[in-house]
Amino acid sequence: MGRLRGNVAIYALMAVLAVISLAVLFRLREQFNTNLEGRVGDLQRVFSNRALLKTRSEAKISFAEIEAEVAKYENRGDFGDIRVAKLFGNTQRIVYPFYVPALEAAGLETRQPAEQDEADSLSWWERLGSNKRVVELPLESGTDLLGALQVEVNYGALRTVSMVIWALGAILAASLAFLALQFRKQEQVISATTVELEEKRREMVRLERLALAGQLSANILHDLKKPVLNIRNEADEALHPV
Repeated sequence: MGRLRGNVAIYALMAVLAVISLAVLFRLREQFNTNLEGRVGDLQRVFSNRALLKTRSEAKISFAEIEAEVAKYENRGDFGDIRVAKLFGNTQRIVYPFYVPALEAAGLETRQPAEQDEADSLSWWERLGSNKRVVELPLESGTDLLGALQVEVNYGALRTVSMVIWALGAILAASLAFLALQFRKQEQVISATTVELEEKRREMVRLERLALAGQLSANILHDLKKPVLNIRNEADEALHPV
């Protein structure tokens, strides 16, 4: 019984530690997500710059400045390929990379940043597990829409933390199920022990009553023995007078 209770206590402690770890990982995931969203927002603000993309009515832009700014972020940290599009009147055109408009004019296919050359060979499951995703951000200055920014964001760290959370959650569920099973077994053992003890108690009461009855019978026989002997002696004297 003591060993079983000790095992249950250990499993309960493991479950509590798992819950605490799960809470910490959820907090860490939220922190990762918040930091990543903050970096994406910072990138959006950097390119939402009138001096960089001018205004909607200005066709002349500085490609060198855009290229220099993109070079600070492209394929660095959480960011992969970057595309910058500028709004000319009511038409939005890609201005970085500079070769994209030429390829589109020539009728050649161009891929989005996250679509790599081997994307067609990937299975649905492999695409689902991809760590990178393209995010399209509007570039605005005040009330003016300047263009759009397409950036390939790496969600690898966030996805890893999420997978760890799922795994730990599964372990926690299994631990709680095992703990519930142990409690159930302990309850069954306690119930069986209680029934057994009750039967033994009843047997002890019965034996005590039998012992008491035997003792009373012995006392009664002892008390009756002397009068019976006296009667017997008197009967012998009456039958055999001296």
